[in-house]
Amino acid sequence: CQSEKPSMAPGWLIFIITRLKTISALILSSLHLFFTFSIVNIFFTLGFGYDPFIHQATEKYILEHGFILPKPFYYLGQYSLVVFFTKIFQISHIIIDKNLVPLLASILLPSTIYYAFKNKNLLKLLFFLTRTAPALAAGRLHLS
Repeated sequence: CQSEKPSMAPGWLIFIITRLKTISALILSSLHLFFTFSIVNIFFTLGFGYDPFIHQATEKYILEHGFILPKPFYYLGQYSLVVFFTKIFQISHIIIDKNLVPLLASILLPSTIYYAFKNKNLLKLLFFLTRTAPALAAGRLHLS
């Protein structure tokens, strides 16, 4: 039985980022976060619970008919982004649905944190993190 050892990836990432230019550091940290967040798609291929089936069926209906009634105001942000990206990139709405949150989080979190520290707006960063942490944990709430 092997002993559990902590991963060195985050430490190496921080070490490398401190020696890179800003754009390279943001790209590298975004890629790292995207691959980290996307691990969930490997373990939960069908999603977690029954919600993904309901949301994917709604997105498919909107793609076919252009709208859905009654309007689910709670999820309009997510549905509109999935339908928009599906029409633009011509790939399955299921692939976009599964990867939308990891992609947006991996792009928005590093850039928001970087600009908050750059402008010394730590209070805004604290507000951002306290407001988005429950939404990220709750699933699709962050897009509504």
